Amino acid sequence: MGIRGPQPTLKLRSEPLTDLTPPDWLGPEGKAFFMKHSVQLKDNQLLTAQTVDSFALLCDLWERLQMFHGETTTRAYLDTLKAFTSLAKTFRLLPTEKPHVKEDRFADFGEVDV
Repeated sequence: MGIRGPQPTLKLRSEPLTDLTPPDWLGPEGKAFFMKHSVQLKDNQLLTAQTVDSFALLCDLWERLQMFHGETTTRAYLDTLKAFTSLAKTFRLLPTEKPHVKEDRFADFGEVDV
């Protein structure tokens, strides 16, 4: 069960990223995705020295998704898409992930008769 007592406090460290070159193991599509988004993510403090490895994995997933372009939908494609989508949420790269935007999805209905 574990040792009783208070949880140790964690010190969050966010070191700025100084080098924005993509990893060598990424392919051309992954490197292009890295270069396209790295400056914006660094400026928004989402890409740091601690998160650069996760972002490189996201770029690799993007490249794998591009390899499925024009093919029939398979389980491998859907699994890769799910992995990409869940990791892209971390970096707010999905159109639905807009912080501080409040949207009333029922505004078009107007008054409803009960």
